[in-house]
Amino acid sequence: MEIGKEIAKCGRYVVHDREDSHLHLPAEMVRIVLERNYLGLRGVKEGDVVVRHLVGALPKRHPCYLIHTGPDWGSKYKIYYKKRGDRPYFSRMVKGATPRDTWSLTIVLKRIGDVFVILTAYAGDPSPKEPGDNSIQTPEEYKKSIHFWRTHALIEH
Repeated sequence: MEIGKEIAKCGRYVVHDREDSHLHLPAEMVRIVLERNYLGLRGVKEGDVVVRHLVGALPKRHPCYLIHTGPDWGSKYKIYYKKRGDRPYFSRMVKGATPRDTWSLTIVLKRIGDVFVILTAYAGDPSPKEPGDNSIQTPEEYKKSIHFWRTHALIEH
């Protein structure tokens, strides 16, 4: 993974974006949130990935593009699978659904040397990795992923 430009300073730590950015919010908004919130990065070891869920952190409500797909969704919306960006797998998608507004931010960071790199940042609550994600490490993590993504989809916008 290539380290991209510096986004923010969090205490003594510097946070960078990825070269192939996976920010799903404006970079300036992510910077403001990072610099205003304590992320508890002390003690994170080289190579560790951390997920931080910051409730009420966004300076304004922002649409969350992850939605629960209930049993009546087959008749209301069409669910389909699509490759997104550089991912080697297909994501579960829905078109035409309305995103819900949220004040929450989920940010996933990885420590590389003396910096933290944002793997992804998006409005909304944390969710399991998608079933095709090759960074899933245990059968339990895969089982949670399958269970979650069976009933959720990303809204195409």
